[in-house]
Amino acid sequence: MSTSTGQQWSSAAPLGFAGFAMITLILWLQFLGALPKENTPMIFPICLAGGIAQIVAGIIELRRGMGVRGNLLAAMGCLFMLAPGFSFLMVSLKLGIPVPILGYLNMMLGMFMGIWGLGFLRAPKFVFFISPLGFIILFSIGLVELGYHGLKPLAAWTCFMAMIWGLYMLAHALGELVNVHLWVGKPVLPMKTSAET
Repeated sequence: MSTSTGQQWSSAAPLGFAGFAMITLILWLQFLGALPKENTPMIFPICLAGGIAQIVAGIIELRRGMGVRGNLLAAMGCLFMLAPGFSFLMVSLKLGIPVPILGYLNMMLGMFMGIWGLGFLRAPKFVFFISPLGFIILFSIGLVELGYHGLKPLAAWTCFMAMIWGLYMLAHALGELVNVHLWVGKPVLPMKTSAET
């Protein structure tokens, strides 16, 4: 749509949250050991689809002026989905192994999620929750990939929590489009009123 005629882009957050929920489902099943090795080649197209969904959603959200959400969706689409997705492709084609580089990459992404909490301080508490949760998920995944396999249950069940978070945020974002508002809590740090400044 063209904004020059006064029309505005609709929110693409549901698309981004759908991609996020799909990827965290795959990670949950993978760390539970529920996916056979024969499924490894299928992880690449799933990561590719999820990455494209999040990047497109991020760009649209940036176009709408939603800087924090748009940047997070685009960054995670590129770095959390596409990069590991291509790594799985390399593994399935026997062109390389993801250890230890994916472990370090995921730990860096965990740091990104922790830092992103700064941008979510004015967001509702349920939205903010993804920052510490994402930090724990990505650090535990990174450590598992570096050989600390005792952390697999932590990685698995925090991915499950993230999947539930993603599904709820998908419902919340869709609800906003039709003026149905689901609970997400009050802002962590409320905005100051003009009288307080």
